[in-house]
Amino acid sequence: MDYHWKPLTAYCDPCSIKYDIIGRMESFNEDLQYLLCKINAEDKINLPKANTLALRKCNVKLEVSFSVTSIKKMKGNCIPKSELVNRLVQNMVNHGYIEPIDKIRMADIPIDYTQQDLVEYIGRHMNKSTTEKLLSLPKLAQNKAFHDVS
Repeated sequence: MDYHWKPLTAYCDPCSIKYDIIGRMESFNEDLQYLLCKINAEDKINLPKANTLALRKCNVKLEVSFSVTSIKKMKGNCIPKSELVNRLVQNMVNHGYIEPIDKIRMADIPIDYTQQDLVEYIGRHMNKSTTEKLLSLPKLAQNKAFHDVS
């Protein structure tokens, strides 16, 4: 079986390990810094500094491009264009890229939008938030996603 499709339990027994840290790719740098602090290695390993806001804006463009391209490749209309926008925006919120967008503002997206329209719309929405707020969103999203995990 191709390793991409093998269940994780084929490689390890996740239930036999008591995890203290759950990391995400969306907050990799922050999670890695937390891990280094937890093992008292933050002064022993110097990580390159990344402009996380610039990376996030790049990720938004990539995510929009991937989503729109994926839908275009599918045969038939599996979901309406408006639903693609709703799912895409919810995905961005869930990953901590953007603040939630209310339904009234969602209605501002043109019915016959292009990929560029979506990138610009989400970019404008991001620009309405302060840098501090945008940088805090991944941690807030992570806390919300894992609030029931002890």
